[in-house]
Amino acid sequence: MMKRIVKLVVRLWLWLALFVLHAPRRVEHALRKVLGLGGGGAVHEGTSNRARPAELDDPVYGEHVTSRRGLHYVKAGDDDAPVALMLHGFPEFWFGWRKQIVALKEQYQTVAVDMRGYNLSVKPTDVSAYGIDALVSDVATFIEEELAGRKVVLVAHDWGGVVAWFFAYAHPELIDRLVILNAPHPRSFVVNADWAQIKMSWYIGFFQLPYLPELLLSQRNYKGVTGAFTSRTMGYQKRDELNDAHLDAYRYAVSHPGALESMINYYRQILAVPSPRLREALRAPLQIPVLIIWGTEDKALGTQLLAGIERYVKDVRIELIDGASHWVQVDAADRVNELILGFAS
Repeated sequence: MMKRIVKLVVRLWLWLALFVLHAPRRVEHALRKVLGLGGGGAVHEGTSNRARPAELDDPVYGEHVTSRRGLHYVKAGDDDAPVALMLHGFPEFWFGWRKQIVALKEQYQTVAVDMRGYNLSVKPTDVSAYGIDALVSDVATFIEEELAGRKVVLVAHDWGGVVAWFFAYAHPELIDRLVILNAPHPRSFVVNADWAQIKMSWYIGFFQLPYLPELLLSQRNYKGVTGAFTSRTMGYQKRDELNDAHLDAYRYAVSHPGALESMINYYRQILAVPSPRLREALRAPLQIPVLIIWGTEDKALGTQLLAGIERYVKDVRIELIDGASHWVQVDAADRVNELILGFAS
C-alpha cells in the first residue's frame, strides 16, 4: 500500500512540476496570439545558411522528396516492394536511419521522414501545432497521399515512437507491423514513471521554458545537440560509428530557421490533452503485432517502463540489447536490422 502511495505522490509531483515550468510558455503563447505574432497557419521560412553536407546527398540513401503537405523524406528501394516507414526522434532527422536504409532497401521500399518541425520539413510557428493529434494526422495523411494508402511496416524511435504508438491505436488499418525502438508506451510510461525515471527526464521540465533551451542548444556550434550523440552518458556506445561528417549533418539539420524551436515544441505540448477520439482508441489493447527493441544503456528511458506492457498490446515481443545506448539503431545496427527483417517478413 505504501509503495502505491509513494508512486502516486511521485507522479503528482512530476505533473505539477511540468505545469509550473510550462506557465511562462503559456503566457508567451497567449501574448503572441493577442499581438498577432505567429500562430494560425504561419510557418518558419528559409533554410540554413550553412553549407549542405555532402553526406546527406549520398545516393546510397535514396531520393529526396517533399510531400504535398511539406514533409521532407528520403526513399530508397523498389516502389512495388512493401513499405518500411521510419519515424525519427529528438534531436535527429531522417539521417538517424542511415544504417537501416542501407540494410532494408533490398527487401523494402524504405521511407525515412523528417517529422514536422525537423530539418527540411514544414515548421509551423504555433506551439499548438506540435500536439499529438497533429503529429498522428501527419503520419496518416502521409501514408494516404504519398504511399497510396498502402499498409506499412512502421519503424519508430524516441519521439517518433511516441507518435507511432498513438498512430497505431488510431489507425491500425494502415499498419502491417509496428517496430518500436526505445520509446515508451504512453500508458505504460504514466504507470511506471518512478523517481529514477523522473530524474532521467529532467530535460522535459527544462524544455518548458521559453527561449533558453534554444539558446543553450545552439551555443558552441550546436554542442547541446551533438552532445546527445557524443557525451559519455547519453551518447553512442560505439564511438567509431560517429564521425565529423555525421556531426556536420546534425548541425545542418538543426540550423534551419525555426528548427530548434519547433523540435523543442514537441516537449512543450507534452501536457496537451489528446482528442477524445485518440484517448478512446488507447483504451482497448492494440491488436497488431509489435516488436519492441530496447538498448539497455539508455540514460533517458529506463527498461522499467516496459513493465506490464502486455496489458496494452495483445501481440508484443521485447528484445533487450545489452550494451546499446538510446541510439540502439546505430550501436547495434546489425542486430536491429536482423530483428526488423525477421519480424517484418
